Amino acid sequence: MTTGGTKDTSRLFSALAHRYRRIVLYYLRDHETATLDGLVDLVSGWIESGPGPDEPVDRDGVRTELHHVHLPALEQAELIGYDVDGGTVALLGISGATEEILDAALEADTTEARLDVEGVLAAAARRTEPCPPGEATCGPDDDANRWDPFGGTEDGDDG
Repeated sequence: MTTGGTKDTSRLFSALAHRYRRIVLYYLRDHETATLDGLVDLVSGWIESGPGPDEPVDRDGVRTELHHVHLPALEQAELIGYDVDGGTVALLGISGATEEILDAALEADTTEARLDVEGVLAAAARRTEPCPPGEATCGPDDDANRWDPFGGTEDGDDG
C-alpha cells in the first residue's frame, strides 16, 4: 500500500473523531474480535452509564449507525475488518504510535483530564516518519524505527 504521512494521519484522526468508533477500538484492543450485537451493547452501555453525562440511548439507532457509518469508517481506515454477512468485527492491528493516540483519547474519554494534544501530535509525527535507510519495514515496538499502521512505509514500500 502506498501511504502518504499527512493523508494517513488525517485518515486516522478522522476515524477517531467519533466517540462510537473510539469505544469500538478500545474494546477491540483488548478482545481483538466482537459481534455487531456485542458492540451495540457495549456502545449503548457506555453512553447510558459510562464516563460522561448519562444520555438516553436508542439501541436501534446505535446499531444503524455502527453498521452503516462507524464500522465502515474504521474499515476504510484499515483499522478493522467488518464481515457484514457474519456480523463480526476484527481488529486488523495497530502500531505503537496509534496505541499512544488511543491511550490519550481513552484517558480524555474516561477522566476529567484534558486531551494531551502535544503528546497526540508527537505520536502522530512518529507514525509518519520514514523508516531508517535500508529498513524495508519498521516494527511497531521499536522506538528507533517508525511504524505505519496502514501497512507500508512513507516511501511506498509495503515491505
